[in-house]
Amino acid sequence: MKEQSRDWQIALLFLFVITLVSGRLVMTRWTDDLILAQGAAILGGMLGLALGASQFSVKIRGWLAAAYTPLLLTWILLGMVPGAEDLSTRLASLGGRVGYGIGQLVNAEEVADPLLFVAFASLILWLIGLVSGQAIQQPGRLLAGLLPPTLLIFLIQYYDGYPASRIWMVAVYLGVILLVIGRKNYLKNEKEWREKGVFTGPEPEFDLNRSVVLVVILIVFLAWTLPTPASALPAAARWWRENSRPLEKVKDRIGKALAALTAEQPPAVERYGDLLTLGSKADQGQGILFRVRTQGPALTRYYWRARVYDRYENQRWESAGLAVRPFLPEKEDLPSPTANGQIVEFEFEWLFAGQATLLSQPQPVWVSRAAELRYVPLPEGRLDVERLRASVVLAPGERYQARSIVAQPTVLELRQAGEDYPEWVRKRYLNLPENFSERIVTLAAEITQDAPSPYDKAQQITNYLRQNITYNENVPFLLPGADALERFLFDWKRGYCTYYASAEVLMLRAVGVPARLAVGYAQGERANGLYVVRSKDAHAWPEVYFPKIGWIEFEPTGNQPSLQRPSGLAPEPRPNMDKLDPDADLLEYNEEDFLSEPPANLPQTPRSSFIYQPVFEWIIITTVIGLSLYGLWRLHKRFPFQKRALKIILVYYAWRNAGIPIWLKRWQRWSELSEVERAFHTINQSLRWLNQAQPESFTPAERVALLKKLLPQAAPEIETLAREHEINLYSPQPGNPVRAQQAAWQIKVSLARALFGRFFEEQPYE
Repeated sequence: MKEQSRDWQIALLFLFVITLVSGRLVMTRWTDDLILAQGAAILGGMLGLALGASQFSVKIRGWLAAAYTPLLLTWILLGMVPGAEDLSTRLASLGGRVGYGIGQLVNAEEVADPLLFVAFASLILWLIGLVSGQAIQQPGRLLAGLLPPTLLIFLIQYYDGYPASRIWMVAVYLGVILLVIGRKNYLKNEKEWREKGVFTGPEPEFDLNRSVVLVVILIVFLAWTLPTPASALPAAARWWRENSRPLEKVKDRIGKALAALTAEQPPAVERYGDLLTLGSKADQGQGILFRVRTQGPALTRYYWRARVYDRYENQRWESAGLAVRPFLPEKEDLPSPTANGQIVEFEFEWLFAGQATLLSQPQPVWVSRAAELRYVPLPEGRLDVERLRASVVLAPGERYQARSIVAQPTVLELRQAGEDYPEWVRKRYLNLPENFSERIVTLAAEITQDAPSPYDKAQQITNYLRQNITYNENVPFLLPGADALERFLFDWKRGYCTYYASAEVLMLRAVGVPARLAVGYAQGERANGLYVVRSKDAHAWPEVYFPKIGWIEFEPTGNQPSLQRPSGLAPEPRPNMDKLDPDADLLEYNEEDFLSEPPANLPQTPRSSFIYQPVFEWIIITTVIGLSLYGLWRLHKRFPFQKRALKIILVYYAWRNAGIPIWLKRWQRWSELSEVERAFHTINQSLRWLNQAQPESFTPAERVALLKKLLPQAAPEIETLAREHEINLYSPQPGNPVRAQQAAWQIKVSLARALFGRFFEEQPYE
């Protein structure tokens, strides 16, 4: 038995079998990442072969398989999670994408992310390799070792049978299966020859292997060349159509689950394109788009920026003259326009349809995803980021990290920044469109006539818009040729964020203050330590440039809280940001309570600075669930659930004074039997299947003798089962239930082979 269980030829052939099955799946090209499923199949097969050849008990092998499965499958599937995030974030992205796909599947929606299918395929192939690998190494379990991969390769061929050239893979597979069967047959004969003392040299093995190979080639050749009866195909197709109608709903659900494989991938959802019109209605959707986690310094408000625009023409915004190059997170950081501020890291979890634009806090210096970088080149090798577009579209549930320079200047610092603007700022961010409205220029000059600094000009325009314009999610119909911003400022006096921000940017430029339009999302709601951002939080705001400080946000939109900055005049230092409660609502902190500290150079912070609370929460939850299941299993071992259920039913019948049904009496008698006695019941079942049912007067020994005569190939297992039964009945020590159950299973397998062979009027294979 040891020689058979550790035969290296069987092991190599089985690995070839698993490689062929998984290779047939990869050949479908349903998605680019099916090679990961093939890796899972091969690793599972290797582990199954190792466990099957080991001396471990069934229980230990089960524990080892249960431990390796989540670890190796997770490691394999991480290949579908791109990015330079740390392990915790990548694991969270993987779990988020799988969970989102399962939610779509449960809700009968089309699953757009192929990860769910790859994960399912990897799990199935892993389990087939693991289970079949153990079975193929054990005597008498050939069917259990070869049936699962055979069913799978035929299922794949059924769904991918249109390219006729791919059926050769099935032919090769069947040939290898026949080689495995021939090898197992030789090993069994060799064992019998050794037990009978028959001398055998190497010649029989060589001759048999050669004969098996020749027979395999002949069978495959005939199967693929002989014509199929033409009359059988229409009849079979008609039978299949008539009997598969009840499966239509199931097929529809499966079709939705495989939507990511059968349909073209939809384009990424982009709210902000290369052109931005003022629009006629603000988004009021309640759907959650993304969540953000940060442990940086507390700000009055966060803005999640998607991109910026610098040119306004024909009542729409655009960005022109940008440089474009790739960004690789492993190789570089982004030199910011200014070195003032503190680098803070954020973690974004995208929850909506595929998104390519990478959001960040304004002034990003690094993101964890490879991306296309659009930017304005600046002197001294610095650059001003306009947009980051991910090379691989974000799938729902994915996470990525971003680092940005967060500046918190005081009012005093902004007033003292002066007007010494760099050439690149004056050239790009002071332009007004041709034939710009003189009424707007005059209004801007009137509002800022007594403002002593650019900051005061920006603040006075902000206050004017907040006090004189009413927020409304709709704007009236605009007649052709009319100026939308003129109507917004002088006639409608109502509108939403795009109008507020556009008006402020252009009014500031009219009075000599450089500004630009930024778009993205407002802060959102604070919940469970995260910022939850919905569709209605889509937002536009002005950014104003201050020398040696950089771009600073202002908030003119009426439905948003006003930005309150620290004055910089009070002597008290700012609170220690490291001691702030990270779960506190940051909107409760007024910037008037904070004073500035001298600007610092860019610190070198590590890229992984998160405490991943949800990961640890799930570890605790998983541990508690695992311990609970283990406790239930231990309780079941001591007090089986079926016995307790039976007792409750019997009490119910006794309480009703009703007669106990026959089936319940049989259940009661069966529950009182020991495991060895239940296993011995296989003898009676086998005789019934062979049409040799015996009366109750027959002794167990007579039943055993009769079954050995009818099923001689299972004689050793029948004797083992009878011996354990006798020990259980007549000795003070109980019989071995594991040995009895294994013998009973082998008897059932032999019986199935005998019935199968009798059905085809040939002897069962052994």
